[in-house]
Amino acid sequence: MNKIKYFDLQKYASTDVKYAQVSQMPLDRLSDFIQQEGWKLVKKTDAEEIYKDEYLNRLIEVQFSKSFTNKDDPQSGFSFPSDRQGRLKPGNEDQVKSIRYIHEHAEKFNEPVINAEIFKTKLCDCGSGEIVQPVYDAKGIFVTHVCPKCRKDKLSKYRKEIFYNTDYSTTEEENSSYEQ
Repeated sequence: MNKIKYFDLQKYASTDVKYAQVSQMPLDRLSDFIQQEGWKLVKKTDAEEIYKDEYLNRLIEVQFSKSFTNKDDPQSGFSFPSDRQGRLKPGNEDQVKSIRYIHEHAEKFNEPVINAEIFKTKLCDCGSGEIVQPVYDAKGIFVTHVCPKCRKDKLSKYRKEIFYNTDYSTTEEENSSYEQ
């Protein structure tokens, strides 16, 4: 069995969407969805749940949020990090002001809904249990996925110049020069 490492997947999702697929659903649909997907629970706290998808070799982190939508415009409102029961996590000054506003103007908002935010990340196929990171060449073309454990070995299979020289020659260019 591969060792599984735990990460703050929110960090990856917010900096580069290629690291994680993010989706959201109402909490009341979460249990059926997890069962349908066949995910195995690895870690559970009030604030998050972590699952492993053995079939797709993915790590799934489920975080919770409590949303207050505007009655006049259901597409707008506020959403705050919470636990599974809807207890809000401590926030910054802006969140405190927003919560105060919601309480002072409760008639403008629908009943709060607890949502599950699902972060899916691919684990490295080297067996390390680490989350993969994409590697691109100097031209911005995807090359491979690596983790810290296998990075050196996987990248050694490529010419070094492709990672720093945007004018590196490609196989097609090399073949055409031979034909002339």
